[in-house]
Amino acid sequence: MLDDIPQLTSLPHLNEQARSAKTMEEKIKIYKNYIQGTIHINSESMQDIHEAYQDGERGEICRRPMVEMTIPSILDSSLNKNKDGKIVATLFV
Repeated sequence: MLDDIPQLTSLPHLNEQARSAKTMEEKIKIYKNYIQGTIHINSESMQDIHEAYQDGERGEICRRPMVEMTIPSILDSSLNKNKDGKIVATLFV
């Protein structure tokens, strides 16, 4: 569970708009068209992904793991009905 929608450096214009949003519903409207799918971290190039794979092949802990994040709360508002105001995110590493 997250306290807020992640502030992605690739979306500075949305992060600025979201700062003035008063509710989570307003923030979701701002970000919805941009982060309703998967978000990939540490996979800016095929070389990054290949190096992460090679670490695993050698039986080593990955130095820079590839992370896939989804935020299902963006598409399913029923997940936002918790009393502490948190949103749901899933990570696959």
